[in-house]
Amino acid sequence: MKKITKRIGVLLMSCSMVFGMAQPTFAGSQTKTIYKNNGTGYDVFTVTISTGPSNNYKRIATPGFEKKSYTTGTISVSSSKSVTHGSSSSLSATTKFGLSEIVETSFSYNYTVSDSVTAQISAGTSITVDKTAPSGFYYGFVGILNRKVKIKHQRCTYAYSGWYQVQKDQNLKYAPVENSDYITVMTMDDYYKKTAAFEKSIK
Repeated sequence: MKKITKRIGVLLMSCSMVFGMAQPTFAGSQTKTIYKNNGTGYDVFTVTISTGPSNNYKRIATPGFEKKSYTTGTISVSSSKSVTHGSSSSLSATTKFGLSEIVETSFSYNYTVSDSVTAQISAGTSITVDKTAPSGFYYGFVGILNRKVKIKHQRCTYAYSGWYQVQKDQNLKYAPVENSDYITVMTMDDYYKKTAAFEKSIK
């Protein structure tokens, strides 16, 4: 599927993201049933999208900052960089069922299933460490919000006399969400904790 690229440097240079600020929020779970005429009956897709962990981070290769008590500081991205986040599994084999269209248009939020999402970070982008954050060494990270996607595909006759050719459920554990990339700062200890929690959640 088409790789999604979003530039966030311009926004962040005018309004630096502050450590600890709330990230975008989405509905906890949404289910939609879509009927498509296949000539002899209907293909029935039951699509469920639910909130997944948003702590799939990758560190930006730029110098960190040592924060001490009652101080604040700014990490400046030293060079432009692309960071790609891949999904935990792929739905590319199911595009013949029009799942991308279904997922994009059937929900109140514009979810997109894709194999990966790339965030473009511009040189000079500033990330502020808030003065209330604990002391320690902070580094820049870029993250992608994720959502769990499950698609059940069944087929039935016009008269609904019975189901046939039942297809296995398709389950994409945590798909990147379009326009959800953001940068933040955290200590390496916090990063390891978040990474461990994310890896545990997708098993």
